[in-house]
Amino acid sequence: MRQDLQRSGFTLLEILLVISIICVLASIAFFSYSPSMGKTHDTVAQEDLRQAYTAAMAYFSDHPHGMLTQTELSHYGFRPSPNVSVSIIDGSPDSLFLLSRYSAPGARAYITYSKGVTSPGGPHQIWMAQWTPGGPPAGNPGTSSPHPAPGQAGVSGQNADPVKAELLEKCNLLAKTVLG
Repeated sequence: MRQDLQRSGFTLLEILLVISIICVLASIAFFSYSPSMGKTHDTVAQEDLRQAYTAAMAYFSDHPHGMLTQTELSHYGFRPSPNVSVSIIDGSPDSLFLLSRYSAPGARAYITYSKGVTSPGGPHQIWMAQWTPGGPPAGNPGTSSPHPAPGQAGVSGQNADPVKAELLEKCNLLAKTVLG
């Protein structure tokens, strides 16, 4: 009878084996989950930028010479998603410049810039470009440049060099203002 009492339960080795298997499975799940969360954050930021652009176009259809503000965006139906910031860098109808970013480490920022009120992807517009604030790794902050988002390279207006040059000039002025 005494031997039966000593044999009931688990040994320390069995418990450690089960715990190590659970840890391995948890680490596999975590590393599988992390890239999909990054993609989700980018998609949410892009969708908020699309919605902000739609609200801006509705505002400009009612006020062709008005200046877009965050208040006007909200009056025209734009509600940002949680943890997403949409900034109006330039709210004039002649050079609308919007920036959207999910507030998570490693999340990308996206921009749209258009000269005049046009439909997305027009010839005088940079539509949904991935924004790298510092530019390429060797670049300096004053020469920031937009990079096309994955899957957006074929959109018309992406290769409009005069528009990119004007956007670069506007970003340089903005950087000087912020740094000064």
